[in-house]
Amino acid sequence: MRLLGILADLTRVNRRMHNKSFTADNQATIVGGRNVGDEYYEARADLDFGDLDALVIGAAVSAVSDGFDRYWNSAQVWPIGALSRAQLSAAELDTARAQLQNFADAQRQTAYSDRLRVSTLAQQLTDAAIPFHFGQVRVLYDDPAKISEPGATAGKEEHVLAQMLPEFEALRKELVLVSPYFVPGRDGVEALRRLRERGVRVRVVTNSLASTDVSVVHSGYSRYRRALLEAGVELYEVKPTATREQRRRERKDAGTGLRGSSRASLHAKTLAFDRQSLFVGSMNVDPRSVFTNTEIGVMIGVPALAGDVAQRLEVTLPQFTYRLELKPAEGADRPAIEWVSQEAGGEMRYATDPQTSIWRRLGVRFFSLLPIEPLL
Repeated sequence: MRLLGILADLTRVNRRMHNKSFTADNQATIVGGRNVGDEYYEARADLDFGDLDALVIGAAVSAVSDGFDRYWNSAQVWPIGALSRAQLSAAELDTARAQLQNFADAQRQTAYSDRLRVSTLAQQLTDAAIPFHFGQVRVLYDDPAKISEPGATAGKEEHVLAQMLPEFEALRKELVLVSPYFVPGRDGVEALRRLRERGVRVRVVTNSLASTDVSVVHSGYSRYRRALLEAGVELYEVKPTATREQRRRERKDAGTGLRGSSRASLHAKTLAFDRQSLFVGSMNVDPRSVFTNTEIGVMIGVPALAGDVAQRLEVTLPQFTYRLELKPAEGADRPAIEWVSQEAGGEMRYATDPQTSIWRRLGVRFFSLLPIEPLL
């Protein structure tokens, strides 16, 4: 019956809350792209999501908490008791609590928890020595009505992307855009083209086909690669080998974290504006995040932090991403896309999505022909 309900009411059930925040005692909050799951915390052997969060103190914490209350008390939220008829006995509840406690106790004595306790962040927390930056923080979040039936949806001017327009309009030199799922659409391509015409350098970092965990979304992005490159946008795609362990080896700091040979996948969502301000949140640059899901993020007006993020990307992009270029093809009407990689033996160039099979590329090509972009 659930499947039938989805098919009969797709417009409604296609919508979801995508917000991610973690607030403790109204004193500190974490906002970013990270879900609660093993792959987001280096605890899964086969997949390593690279993510980014902002730990915030001060007045912005109340704004995040107020946003949570707005969702909690909205008409779109149902108490779990209204959705389940399960009636557990006191003995069953005691058994479940004991099982959870045993599981928690077991996790405290693992290699993962041992490494976590000696991590840099854990030591900073223990020593009350977290190096905070001080500046203005603006909390952006969608109205929960955005996930209601069409017609009751909040106006576009209330969407997170619309709330970021002042930063886009003030751009003068550089935009750095990091989005694991990047489907700009025609309007987005045109907006980035106009920025380039104004002399703004635009760099986009997203997943490669080999590193993405959602190939169908990659199909929506791939149809705009050529237009973006022709507009002068710099495109970088993350390699599936860009795991944390590899990054540590590059920094000669392999002893500070967990070991593993998992496949890397970008999951961070951030934008840096002229190295003056920085957005960190849950919003991808794709139709689903912009128009369908609800999202949250913080706009951080700290030039030192925004500049640091942009500078770190400057250093790591050559090692951990493919740089896309247009190369004139002999006998062809238009140039071909090439993936340029800096390898130990020198520069390597690929004519197709690197480290992917022909079947996966054909699948992406098939999906790109379907009229499904609003769902991506």
